[in-house]
Amino acid sequence: MSEGDGTLPDDTLVVVGRELGSTAHRMERVPFVMAGGARGALKARRYLDHDGEDHAKLLVSIAQLMGLETNSVGNRKRDSGPLSGLA
Repeated sequence: MSEGDGTLPDDTLVVVGRELGSTAHRMERVPFVMAGGARGALKARRYLDHDGEDHAKLLVSIAQLMGLETNSVGNRKRDSGPLSGLA
């Protein structure tokens, strides 16, 4: 679908993952899949390994990509900041 100078996937960001790694509500490692270009804010076709980073950093990164001025999500670790190298 054409959308100006790009396509709908170029302007969209879809995030798939689980906040908790299991249904037992334990903090476990879990993969997140992100698809779309987020209006050019993300580079496509790459694999990033942020093993051991808090999920909140991913959520902060996504919020900042959308133009929100925030440095934390939730209250587990205040001012966690974004993930490095995501954008």
